[in-house]
Amino acid sequence: MQHDIVDGGQFMRDAARKVEDALGLEAKVIGIAFVDSPPDGVPRAASAPAGCGYWKQAAAGSVFYTEADDHGGCPIGLMTMGFPLSAEQEQEAMGLVGQMEGLGYLAPGEAGSLPMTAGPTACIVYGPLTDLPVAPDTVLVLASSEQMMVLGEATDAFHLGSGGLPLHGRPACSVIPRAASTGAPAASLGCAGMRTFTAVEPGTLLFAINGSDFPVLADRVAALAEARGLDPDAPRRLKKVTKTL
Repeated sequence: MQHDIVDGGQFMRDAARKVEDALGLEAKVIGIAFVDSPPDGVPRAASAPAGCGYWKQAAAGSVFYTEADDHGGCPIGLMTMGFPLSAEQEQEAMGLVGQMEGLGYLAPGEAGSLPMTAGPTACIVYGPLTDLPVAPDTVLVLASSEQMMVLGEATDAFHLGSGGLPLHGRPACSVIPRAASTGAPAASLGCAGMRTFTAVEPGTLLFAINGSDFPVLADRVAALAEARGLDPDAPRRLKKVTKTL
C-alpha cells in the first residue's frame, strides 16, 4: 500500500537529524519503504551489484526506488527483501546456496531459516530519511562500535525488558526483516558481500528499527550521546562544571 509522509514527515526528518548530530554519523540515516508503485518524481535506482549497494547510494544522499530486476545480482538478497523469484532466479539462488554450503560458508539448512520480508514486494524506496518522500517501514543506521553502543543503550531504555539489542550476522540485509518481524530494533555485523558492495569502513555495523518507533528512539539517543560525551558541546560544558567543583 502506498505510504503518505505528509502527516508527521517533519517529525521524522527532525528525528533523523537528531541522531545524525548526536552520534556524529558520517553517513545519513537511511529510510526504506516498501510500496506498491514508485512515488511520483522518484527516479529508478542506478544499478548496483547487490541490494546492500543501494544503502551506499541512499546514505550519500540519493532518493530512488528499486524493483525486483534491480536486485538480481544477489539472489539471497532478492529473497530476503521479499521479491518474487522467477524460475530462473530461484534456480540461481539454490545453486548459490549449494555452493556456499559446499564451501562450508553456510551450514546445511541455514539459508532456509533466514528471516525474509513478507511479500510479494513490488517496489522499495530508499533515501536519506531527511529526504524520503514516503513514510519509512524501516530505518537503517550505519554505525561505528561506539555509536552502536549508544544505540544499544537507547534500545534497552526504549524496549524495557527486551534483553538488549540482538546482534546477528549474514546476510546483512536480513537485519531489515528481523526488525520488521520482531517489532524491536536489531543489529548486524554485516556480511562479506555488504562490505564489498558498500565499501563501508571495516568497523561499521548495522542498526535497524521500525520506522514508527524511530522518533522515540531518537530522543533517547540524543540524551545518551550527550551523557556519554559524544555531543560536540558536552566536553565544553563538562570542563566548565569541573572548574566550579
